[in-house]
Amino acid sequence: MATAKKKTIRTIPQARTPMREQDPQVRAKNFEEVACGYSLEDALRESERCLQCPDEPCIAGCPVAGGHSIDDPEPKYGMAVTGLADPDRLMRNDAAQAGLPISLTKPLGIGVLNNRHKATGEVFPQAVESMVALNDTASVAALAAGVRAATDVTGFGLLGHLYKMARASGVSAVVDARAVPYLDGARESLRDGYVPGGSRRNLDWVRPHLEASVADEELVLLADAQTSGGLLIAGEVPGGTVIGEFVPRTDHALRVR
Repeated sequence: MATAKKKTIRTIPQARTPMREQDPQVRAKNFEEVACGYSLEDALRESERCLQCPDEPCIAGCPVAGGHSIDDPEPKYGMAVTGLADPDRLMRNDAAQAGLPISLTKPLGIGVLNNRHKATGEVFPQAVESMVALNDTASVAALAAGVRAATDVTGFGLLGHLYKMARASGVSAVVDARAVPYLDGARESLRDGYVPGGSRRNLDWVRPHLEASVADEELVLLADAQTSGGLLIAGEVPGGTVIGEFVPRTDHALRVR
């Protein structure tokens, strides 16, 4: 699938009038700036072209029939996925059991790296590689291993999604912070202050349900908002990293040590 011609990356201004309130000509110019050199017309043309090529193979094994975008200072594109599933092969976020290990299939750090990219224009190929990697291999491996409980790590961060999983399953989750994998550059980006506001809000949200013996900086990374993150699995799978275990419910749904 062809892509629009890439131009020079530009630094994104930190303050700007929302797009919907801008004059149309200013709006188009700002869209081009934040799209790292892609014009609004190029972006729309590419979207239309993709939808007009139903015969092109899709690595996810599904046809592209449409999507939705968000009118924001940054260009965003998302898809609503509709399909059928065998109820006997579903992995649910309310089926974790005490005694099962917790596995993570992708390293964390997408949020702080993306935030650094937006502010500086630095490019992080390791973050792109992680985001474009599907979770298909991990999910197939989990099903083959008999896993019944899993969830993905996206906007609420590892702690947020793990909290929801533990709460729904009636168990507590213990995380070994030293075992959690991170993308190269994630800790440096945290140190230099490139933390998304959403990551801090994630930590604020889970804090009342959290018992921790590690520094707040470590918790911020564990709550880092991810884009196209990996899977949190109740069990062990090839290629996954065991980062903790589910235990009988205690006073706190989450414990980080």
